[in-house]
Amino acid sequence: MGGKLALFAVVGTLLIHVTGLSVTGLDPVASPISALSRGSFAWYHTAGLLLFAGAHLALAIGLRTRVSGWLWQGGILLLIAGGCVLLYVAAFFVSAPAESLVGPHANDPLSVLASVIGVSMAALQRGLWRSSRPAGLFNLVCLIAWLLLIPLILLLEESWIGAYERLVGTIYLVWMGGLSLALPRLGNEQ
Repeated sequence: MGGKLALFAVVGTLLIHVTGLSVTGLDPVASPISALSRGSFAWYHTAGLLLFAGAHLALAIGLRTRVSGWLWQGGILLLIAGGCVLLYVAAFFVSAPAESLVGPHANDPLSVLASVIGVSMAALQRGLWRSSRPAGLFNLVCLIAWLLLIPLILLLEESWIGAYERLVGTIYLVWMGGLSLALPRLGNEQ
């Protein structure tokens, strides 16, 4: 059940984001994701972030009994922590002064989220590989792509911040959706 709920939330998040971009007319390349949390459709984007935070909890529930071990459990706790950080990000985007959503420190909350999720991916890797080679390979590919994007932010021109954030977000959504779909093929040790 957790996997189906998580997948529903992931797809819903994607649809809300694409619809928000379409309705607001923001440039997906230049406009940071936080720009969707301002203006007349801000509630819509915030709802998408809250839905995605819920996907973390649903996926964690689905994963909790699939594999054992402290690393697996740590990865699940980090996944839940990522959902909590996402709740903070949603609140930050809505309440922060407009000037804090642009410039060199605008991505600080997203950097914390990316770090937590990257470590969660790494912590889940061994259990996924042992339980299902395809799921382990999928997670490994997502983790490598995630890690390769880290140095890219250092080289990025500010006019490309929206494209970068959406690329990271795409990998994030694909990873969450892929794990949700892989749940039935994972072991069930408890």
